[in-house]
Amino acid sequence: LDTRGESHAEKMDNFIHDATAGSMKDEKILVFKTFLGHLNEDELEQRLHDLGETDMIHKTPTFGHLFWAFFKPSKGVQAFVDLVKKEGNLIPGKYSAAHCRVRHPKAREHVMTKGKWGEYPADKTGLPWEGPDKDFAIMTASHTLRCL
Repeated sequence: LDTRGESHAEKMDNFIHDATAGSMKDEKILVFKTFLGHLNEDELEQRLHDLGETDMIHKTPTFGHLFWAFFKPSKGVQAFVDLVKKEGNLIPGKYSAAHCRVRHPKAREHVMTKGKWGEYPADKTGLPWEGPDKDFAIMTASHTLRCL
């Protein structure tokens, strides 16, 4: 599927058409990452909802159930998680946690976050702790804490 030259909205419209009435309508499994990525889940779900779709998993308990059905930490990682939970007196379902991906190359709109070493993305080489990257990281962390 060649989508070069299409706007984001056109790509989404074409994918939804292909998935619901076009060349992919009989497929059992579609991977939306190949056409959108996770950054546009809300827009995708709204469009699908408008078309009558009711089986959404994003932002529902189903997403977590599916995640844990496929992901099992190694024994060492699980032991470390258990230790942190014990030391912090964390009771499952009784605490909040947040993860801020400030090092993701597309964390900031219209800015590719570069890493410490030249043109490599920050999520591969580390975030330079200076200037706009530092300001963005602090702003994001502060906003996240206010939202908890």
